[in-house]
Parts: sequence; C-alpha cells; structure tokens
Amino acid sequence: MIELRTLGALDLKAADGRAVHSILAQPKRLALLAYLAVHAAGARRDSVVALFWPELDTAHARGALRQSLRFLRRELGDGILNGHGDEEVGFEPATLWFDALAFQQACDAGEPARALQLYRGDFLAGFFVNDGSAELERWIEGERLRLRRLAARAAAEVAQRAERDGDLAAATSAARQAVAFDLDDEPALARLIELLDRSGDRAGALNAFETFRRGLLRQYDATPSPETDARIQAIRARQTPFVAAAPRPGPVTTPLIPAQPRPWGRVLSLAVGGAFATAIVWWLVGSGARPTSVTILPLSNATRDTTLTYLTAGMAEGVTAALSRVPGLRVADRAGDVLAWTLRRVGDSLSLAVDLRRGAAGARRWSREFPLSASGALAVEGRVVGDVVRQLRPRAADSIELLQLHRTTTSPDAYLLYLQGRYFLGRRSSESLARARGLFAQAIERDPVYAAAYAGLGYSYVALAYYWVMPSREAYPLAEAAARRALQIDSTLGFAHALVAEATASFHRRWAAAEPLFRRALELDPDDPEPHQMFGVYLRTLGHFDEAEAEMRRAVELDPLTRHFSYQLGRVLACAGRPADAAAEFAKQLALDSIYPPAHYELAKALASQGDYDAAINEFATGARQWGDTAYGRLIHGNRGSAGYTAARLLGATRSLERLRTRAKRGFVPPVAFAREYIVLGQREESMAWLRRAFEEGDVNLAAAVSCEPEYAPLRADPRFRDLRRRMGL
Repeated sequence: MIELRTLGALDLKAADGRAVHSILAQPKRLALLAYLAVHAAGARRDSVVALFWPELDTAHARGALRQSLRFLRRELGDGILNGHGDEEVGFEPATLWFDALAFQQACDAGEPARALQLYRGDFLAGFFVNDGSAELERWIEGERLRLRRLAARAAAEVAQRAERDGDLAAATSAARQAVAFDLDDEPALARLIELLDRSGDRAGALNAFETFRRGLLRQYDATPSPETDARIQAIRARQTPFVAAAPRPGPVTTPLIPAQPRPWGRVLSLAVGGAFATAIVWWLVGSGARPTSVTILPLSNATRDTTLTYLTAGMAEGVTAALSRVPGLRVADRAGDVLAWTLRRVGDSLSLAVDLRRGAAGARRWSREFPLSASGALAVEGRVVGDVVRQLRPRAADSIELLQLHRTTTSPDAYLLYLQGRYFLGRRSSESLARARGLFAQAIERDPVYAAAYAGLGYSYVALAYYWVMPSREAYPLAEAAARRALQIDSTLGFAHALVAEATASFHRRWAAAEPLFRRALELDPDDPEPHQMFGVYLRTLGHFDEAEAEMRRAVELDPLTRHFSYQLGRVLACAGRPADAAAEFAKQLALDSIYPPAHYELAKALASQGDYDAAINEFATGARQWGDTAYGRLIHGNRGSAGYTAARLLGATRSLERLRTRAKRGFVPPVAFAREYIVLGQREESMAWLRRAFEEGDVNLAAAVSCEPEYAPLRADPRFRDLRRRMGL
C-alpha cells in the first residue's frame, strides 16, 4: 500500500516504504496523483484532461494523460493505478492510504480529535504548478478551502468537549486552532476570547480581538459584531463578568459539515497570542530630530553555558532587527552610542544586564537588569528595545506607537525551537543545517500557523541543497512549499517572498520572473538582511556586480556578525575582478570566525591572484585542515612561490576528488563539485561532462559555476559551455 500525505508537508512513500522523490519533484504529475487520490473510486478521463491540459486538443490531451499515467505506474509499481473501464482511471482497492481521505472519514465519523491529528496543514500547502491551468488552480484552492473548514469545525468540537470536561488549557488551544483554520468565523473568535479571559490571559483576549478588528477595518472597512464588541468592553471595563456580557456561542453540532462561505474573505494574518508571547517595538514618527546611530556589541554569555548560545544569538538578532526598523535610528559598526549587554546567572535564575554608553568605554547613559527566562525571551527583547529607543530619541516620546516586534507564535516552546533553528541555520555546515531543519519542523508541530518557522524550514532546504546534503530536485520543491505555506499564513513576510524568488531563479531558471519577487521581499522587509543577501547572489549570477555589492553590503550592515554575509560579499568582489578588495573581505570575515574552510579557500585564490603565493598556500593548508585533511599541510610543506602554489592546488584537487568519490558511495555529492576539481586539474572534457550532468539534475550550484567562477575561464570560449549558459537562461 502506498502512502500519500498532502496535508501540510508533502510526502509520498511506495509500497516498500521508500520515498518516491521522482514524483514529488514533478508538481504537475504530483497534482494528478492527488486528484486521482481524491477521486480514488475512479475519475473520468475527459474530466482529468479538461482540468490538466485544457489548452490541448482531445487527442494530444489524452496522449499527455497516458504519458503521465505511465510515469506514475512505473514509479509506484504494478497493480496500484489502473484503468477502471475505458473511460475511468483510479486506484485499485486497498492500494492507497491518503491522509486527506482519512481526515474526511474521521470528520464524518464524529472523531474530531483524530481528524486534527491528521490535519497537519493545508491541502497541497504552498503547492505551485508552473504550467498549470486556471482550472487546476481553482480545483486545488477549492479542495484546500473545503478541508480547512472541516478542520476548523473539528477544532471547535474538540474545544467544546475539552471545556465540557473542565480542561480549560486544552479547550483554549483547540479554540485557537479553530480561529486559525477559519479566519472568517467570528463566533469561533468569540469562543477563543472567552476561554483566554477565563484562563487569566486577559491581555491575550484583548490582543486576539484587536488583531481581528484591525484586519476587518483594513481589508473591508467593517467592524466586529456588537456581541463581540460587548465581550471586549466587559473585559476592558471589568465591571461585569465576561460570561454575562453577551450570550455564549452556541454549541457545535455534528457531523462536521463545512460552514457556508462568508460574504468577506480571509481577514487575519494569524499572529494571535497573549502579551507575554508578543514583544513590542517603539516606532518613532513625527520627529524632526537628527538621525541617531547606535552600535550593538555582541551579547556576552557570562554563564559559560554553551547550551544558551542559541538564546543569546536569537535575542541579539531580534533586538538588532527591531532597532534597525526604527525611523531615525541606525544600527552601525561605529557610533557614538554603544549598547553592551551580558547574560549572566544569578543563583538559579538568568539575568540580562544592559548598558547604554557614550562609546565602548565611555560614560554610562543608562543601565538596567532584566530577569530572564527562556520562555520570556521575546517579551524581554521588546522591553530592551523600548527602553533604548526612549533613551536615544527622547524628543519623540509623545509621538510613538506600539507595533509588533516579531511575527509571533503563541507557543513559548515553538519560539525557543525557532531561535535554536535560526542559530544552527547561521552556522552554515551540513550538520547544523540538518539540525536546523529538524528544529523548524518541531516548532511547526508546536504551532502549525507559525509563518516565520515555515520560512526558516524553507530556507533550511535551500541551504541543504547548496551545502551538499540533498539534491536540488528534492530540496527545492520542499523549500518552495514551505515558503508558500508561510505566505498563506502571513502574506507580508518578506523573507518568504525571497525564498519563492530564489526557487524561481535558481531552480526553475526563470531569472527575469524572479527579480520583481526579490524586490517585493525587500519592499516588505527592507531591514531583514537575508533577502538582501539572496538578492545579491542572484545579481552576482547575472553579472550585475555593482548592484550585487550594494545588496551584500546592506546585508553586512544590518547583521555584521553573520559570517556568511561577509563571505558572499567577498565572492561578489572576486567575481567583479577586485581580488584585493575580496581578500580584505574574506580576512575580515575570518577575523570574526576563523573556522570556515570555504573562506580560507577563497582567500587563498584572491591572494594568489595578487602574487602573494606563500600566504595563499598557508590558507589552503588551513582550509584543508579544517575540512579534516590533516596530511595535506605536511605534503605541501616547503612549497613556495608560483610553482609551489600551482603544485599545492593540483595536489589539493587530486585529494579532493578522492574524498568526493568516497563520499559519493555513501551519500549525495552535487555534480558541480566534481566539475570544479577536474577543471583545476586541467581535465576540460571531464569537467564539461559533469557540468552537463549538473544541468540535467537541476543542480542549483551550477549557476555560480557557469556565471563568474574564475576556475572555469578555460571553458568560456568552448561552444558547449556557451550553449550550457544559454540553456540555463544566462
């Protein structure tokens, strides 16, 4: 029996339990499989071709269907997907387990708890078919909406049963899910408000209402019902008990029938939560004061507990990003005001000591100590930001308003997992990236509507492709699906737009179509460094080096402590033919973190291009040692000058090829990795063969290789190389 999961993360397993990546990597054929699974009893061929190939005449459309069915049968195995008569096609009985069908059956059977266990996200979440018809898109969206409303009804039923059993926490959690699944259901919102207030989270109830009210006003120039407004006024005034302020929502009836569509569409961006799960940032407006700059020193961890590194890194990132968004306040490498802070242990508790000084060693302007717990990190970030802004921009104190610092989650556990994921994502090693992916997935399990966690998960898949952990054709569909799910939850998340742009460019090779998506990401989140870095790589690939440098420098300015940004800036400068500037940037990055083999390798090439061969040889030896090749340094000991550098490079390429062949026997190695070593060895035919293979396998690492990497200069005049660039759209 094959297993098909379409609710949330996509997954397909054959009867023997193996993952069928070949189908997952082909969106249109995967959509066809999902359609046939929905109509498991049998789907008419004329209906299928009208949905999937409406642009073709009948003969060609049926031919396309036959070809797709042959592919699916070959990949799934015999006896699973067969014709049901001349005009129908479907699954043989007992050959398919389909999560959407199991979910529907649980709803029909009045088992809402089991239904919610199966509903892990939207049907074909974030799914996109490049050449799909409008009819196919409408079918996917209609099925998605139908199942989501069923999930909302199931969550409402679970909430009612938990409340009846006296489990207020479980009832509140389920009510929050009901609101998340059907954002137009005001009675569900009223139930959530009541439960939050009864559980003592008055601020959470007010926040949930305010988010709903603002969404209605912004989208439809409408206001909540008088009944809901009465509930909120009772909470604010506290003159009458909440339950007496308005009638309680009526009971949920079974079976679980989808609610009828409302006259308005979706109105919330799904960031409902209590005040202690939401941080604040003071946004300055209307101030004519001269812009102020502040330097934020690294958050020192005086506890000596390395397990808290993710917490210090995450808080530093959050506060830096928030202060960067404040109009009239700039975070800079060198500024008159300096924020110094330390995490320390006081007894069994943690404390965050924050100082604002005139210069790194100057007079103290302000200091404060914040008691800190891991679950309260987000709230403390907001308090730090608010106090710092009030110190640096006091004349604007009367013209400030509260805004949300982060796209938040209601789950402290999910937020901590997210922080850990961001930390390991920033380490940029194959091991750390795999760990980041798992942490983001756990955060999503804790909160299925955590948009930032979906974006982090998507970026981890992108990085896993670039860092040789997963083939691009497996990683990128998953990355794109996660990014599109994040945008379904929060369409204003610039980082998620940048991920879609990255997939459009590097994986689908639709370079022109990607640029407006990148610019939309930067428009939404101009102070998020990651979209600037991703856009910079895109511009470098297209040869727009001046623009690429500007984007990379902006990323470094926004986050000077992330080593990857400085490294990518160095690569832009190297591609632009500025080896001295590139060497300076790589050296600066290694001063922050000397354990980064790719930077040593790139620095070596930049030094050699300036004639500093001895220093270049030393950098090669350092990088090889960090990669685990301890013998290389001994083998090249004594090499000097140009001849010694050439010999060191040839030996390094030979040893690298040996390691790549060994690694390929037990795991994935991108074809471009072999191509690079062969071109260093001067074996052009072998390098060209591996480049062609990289193209056929959709390897995203290929774009950098054929665009500006200096190693491939000997191939640039080769007609086959030029044809490869043309086929890639470059």
